Amino acid sequence: MITLMMIMVFMFIGASPGGTGGGIKTTTFTVLIQWLKEMLLGRYGKDITTMKKTIPIEQAYRAFVIFGLGVLVIFGAFSIILILDNTPPLKTLFEVFSALGTVGLSLGSAVNPYCSFSYDLSAISKLIITLVIITGRVGTITIGGALLKPHPLDYKYPEDPVVVG
Repeated sequence: MITLMMIMVFMFIGASPGGTGGGIKTTTFTVLIQWLKEMLLGRYGKDITTMKKTIPIEQAYRAFVIFGLGVLVIFGAFSIILILDNTPPLKTLFEVFSALGTVGLSLGSAVNPYCSFSYDLSAISKLIITLVIITGRVGTITIGGALLKPHPLDYKYPEDPVVVG
């Protein structure tokens, strides 16, 4: 069980940016970890300093959005497949993580020992897995940017500090 969870974490993180693999990318994960370190050290809202380099805070915001969208894709696909099909949750979650990371791993079919777990899914669930594969390969930010039309705000509301944490 622990091994499967670790494999799912690695599939979610995915490949490096120059590679053809999916996931949120290793650099995105590294920026998030470094940003967390900066926040724990009390340096809120400032650029990230690591390995004698400075990473702009905007990159940390972008990394957080990529991470959040990746989690939403995983949770959404997992939930919809569980609602549509009566499948084991662990196998379903593993299949969705594998799809987002474009890894190709599977825990195997319960019906046909020579097929992947996707063989057991309905046509709609297979389509969802396919969409998750495309999202993992192309990227959540690219998909979101293609679906949503950007419109800049021409106004600004007054600031109101909110207590967080």
